[in-house]
Amino acid sequence: MYAMLGTRPDLATAVSVVSKYLDKPKPTHVKLVQHILKYLQSNQNYKLKFQNYGSVILTGFADAGYANDDNYKSRSGFCFLLGNSLISWFSGNQSVVAQSSAEAEYYAAVSAANEGIWLKQLIQDLGFPQQTIIIKEDNQACIALTKNPEDHKRTKHVQVKYHVVRDYVNKNIVKFIYCPTADQLADIFTKAIPGAKLRTMLKQLGLTRTGEN
Repeated sequence: MYAMLGTRPDLATAVSVVSKYLDKPKPTHVKLVQHILKYLQSNQNYKLKFQNYGSVILTGFADAGYANDDNYKSRSGFCFLLGNSLISWFSGNQSVVAQSSAEAEYYAAVSAANEGIWLKQLIQDLGFPQQTIIIKEDNQACIALTKNPEDHKRTKHVQVKYHVVRDYVNKNIVKFIYCPTADQLADIFTKAIPGAKLRTMLKQLGLTRTGEN
């Protein structure tokens, strides 16, 4: 947990999943934890790098894994980079059951927006003013929901508290833009990713092996 929170974003999803069973773990969960430890043992030389040059602009990525948990809840994932340096990430179950992938993505977008606003204020307090926060999302329907104030049949049931993101968008505090799924860096915080793709995405996030550029 300490490594995942501090310097190893590649552990976020796996540690988040097994943490749900801390109270009553079963043999299956013990095996999952052993698998995580074996992964760590084989990948001890990963380091999270921070750049001290380039732009100081906050950019986010938000994603969701639809109904991929045993209780049919979806998983939210997001991350934020300051320039090219990863400074914040999250992987966790959503508190409500989403009835569509767009709804799951919408809930993840709200969580990402809240984190982005907090980070923006912190960075501004440190002397680096920020403009509108750009958050990249790979679901077009979700982006439309953040802009459209109308409630349709498929979205009437969405809790009012989540529509705060529309206010953020209207006030130009946050802006969601589309990015292809292949370029969605928050993907690793929503589900298991094949090894080759995982290594590529980790490089993009700044988590590299010792000696790599």
